[in-house]
Parts: sequence; C-alpha cells; structure tokens
Amino acid sequence: MSDNDGKEVNGMTIREIAKLAGVSTASVSRAINNETGISENTRKRILEIVTKVDYQPNILAKGLSQQKTYTIGIAIPDMSNVFYADVLKGVEDIAELYNYTVMYFNTYYNSEKERKVLEFLNNERVDGLLGYMSNHVIDECVNTVHRKRPFVLLGQVMDEVECPQIGCNNISSAYEITEYLIKKGHKKIAHLAGSWETKTGIQRLQGYKKAMENYGLPIEDGWVIETDYTNADAYPKIYDFLSKTSDVTAIFAANDAMAAACYQAIYDMGLKIPEDISVVGHDDTETARLLYPNLTTMRQEKQKIGRTATNKLFGIMENRIFAKEVVTIPTKLIERDSVATCI
Repeated sequence: MSDNDGKEVNGMTIREIAKLAGVSTASVSRAINNETGISENTRKRILEIVTKVDYQPNILAKGLSQQKTYTIGIAIPDMSNVFYADVLKGVEDIAELYNYTVMYFNTYYNSEKERKVLEFLNNERVDGLLGYMSNHVIDECVNTVHRKRPFVLLGQVMDEVECPQIGCNNISSAYEITEYLIKKGHKKIAHLAGSWETKTGIQRLQGYKKAMENYGLPIEDGWVIETDYTNADAYPKIYDFLSKTSDVTAIFAANDAMAAACYQAIYDMGLKIPEDISVVGHDDTETARLLYPNLTTMRQEKQKIGRTATNKLFGIMENRIFAKEVVTIPTKLIERDSVATCI
C-alpha cells in the first residue's frame, strides 16, 4: 500500500483521506476494498469522505497488488454479425458492475486464433474468459478448465468440457421452425446450414432433419448447404442452388445473416418472397426487422445470454468453484411476413 499512499487521484491522495478521517492509510485501503480489519463506524466514516471528495482508486495499482487484471475476455467468431453485438451488451452490463473492462477477440472460428485466446487466459493476461469455440479446440478447452482457469462456453454444449455452458437448445429450436414451415404446407424445404465445425451448426442441422423425418418428408441431395455462417459465403451458394433447383418452396437459414443472403439471391433471380419461396432464419437480430418482408425467425434472448454467462464467470472468479452447468435460454418463434401458406 505504501507505494501508492502519495498517489494523487482526482486531486486527493489516500494519505490525505486518511488524515481527514483520522486513521491509517491501511484502514482507508481496507474500507475502499471492502476488507475486514476495521470497525463498521470507521468504515462508514471513511467511505463518506471518499464519496464527498469523489475519490477513484487506481485500478492498475490495485490489480498489481491483488494479482488481477480487472479485465475479462470474450472470443467472438464474427464481430460483423449483429447477433454478437447484443450478446456483448449483456456482457458489458455485468462487467461494469464489477468495475471490469472487456477485451474482445475476433476468431472467425479459426482454431489457431482460438488457441491463442485460450493461451491468453492460461497465461493469466485476463482474469476470465467467455468463448464461442469451434469443435477443433475441445481438448484445449478441457485443459483450460483442468488448470482451474475461469472459463464459460457460449452458444453450444461441449460434453467433454466441465465448465458452465450458456446458450439455446439448438436442436429443438431448429425443429420448431422447420415444423412451422411444414404446418404451413411446405414439404420441400432446404436448409442453409452453419459450419459443421461448430456444435451449433451440427445441432441446427439435426433439428431440421429430425422434423423432416418425423413428418415423413424426404431431404433431396443438395438441399442441405453448408456455409461459414456469413452472408458473403451464403449468397453465392444459395444463388447457385436456386439456379439449379426449382422444387423447394421454403428455406430455413441457420441465422438471420444468411437469411438476408437468401433474400438477395431470390430477388436477384427475379423471384418474390414469400409468393415464390418462403424464408425463415434464426436469432431475431435487427436484420430480421429490416428485411422486407420482415423475416420470420427464432428469437434468442441475446443480452440475457451475455448477462447470464458473465454472472457465471464472475461467480467462478470469486468462489473458485469449477463445475459443469448447462444453462439453456429458451427461444421463441417470431412470426412475421416471410412465409406463405403452401397449398
């Protein structure tokens, strides 16, 4: 503490606050950091002075003394996807309550980038990590948890990793929206899938297939189209598919960004939505409401995912309890104008 006694912050030093309160600088530090060792009356008197002079502790010095960075990290596969912007808002809301900053890592589901992010945590350059991870780094995720590093998985369930995992039930959510199309009379439904290098992409594909199978509907060759989840990758693939296929009456896109690619391809071919072909998405991002006609999709509570995951992370950081817990945030079908009844 002595190294920072004379440090001036907002025009007032800890030593000066101690002099005003008639206590030692150590007592001021205990009051500010909510530590034991002083009476409640003394703590109250010190904090009243701190509030009056608008004292702000030096987070860097505090972090060094406590061996903390006061930073958490979050690994995001695609910063350009507005879905993650909403998740990040929830993360930041909770981090701010703990006076933490958030460091973002854009990984593109690239395994080398993901490994570097995990190394960042393992080298204690952040105090905890939230991560959307691909299937390629399951072993590294397992190792991170075994090393007792605070880590929470987002978006998908990895059975091998013994840590909190926050997201939706991708299988049941994909099943529900595929079933919605079927009940609207559609029998020839294509799936614009996410990357099969992710559990999310695989699980949404499983939900689509399960619905088609349960209703006795065939899935023709070529009706499942894998992408990297981006509009840029989805557009040429769906355009090529539609130029060769006139059978399908509906497309289930694994996220709203790819649904937007479907809109563009359909319009570029001179077709109409939903008169010629129906489209549904997943996530209910701002994109869904900006598309015309407005997109029918599955809503994820994105900010809730961010808040829940970050609360779990801080729980690990504070209590040092490392245990697997799968938290499922329910999805909801949002019906808009992109689906026609097929007779």
